Amino acid sequence: MPPETTGCLHRFETCDTDSVSLHGFRLFEEFSGEAIDKTISRSRKAFEKADSATKRHSVERVEADLSNFFHWLVESRGLNRFLARYYAISLKSTLLGLTTGVEVGLFFGIILKSKPKESLK
Repeated sequence: MPPETTGCLHRFETCDTDSVSLHGFRLFEEFSGEAIDKTISRSRKAFEKADSATKRHSVERVEADLSNFFHWLVESRGLNRFLARYYAISLKSTLLGLTTGVEVGLFFGIILKSKPKESLK
């Protein structure tokens, strides 16, 4: 494995996923005006009970909500587009009841942090 990959994976393993997740959740709460636990619960229940056509619609709705969240982060909060995308991606699987969402988002964030700032513009 290349040294860059090994270093990135080490940072991923040692990161405080709880604090990173909490910040993204707080931003989404501010955006949506709803407590994140209620948002996640409502979204997961709707997704779990749905048939395949309704699940597709649920995924589309979550993607639309997260697209709006992304644009809000960039336009209203002035976040870098890459960081805003990271927060949106990390919430998608969580809102759909897939437990890997936060970890995937965190890994994406670590990759972005390892890039020089100039390349993120």
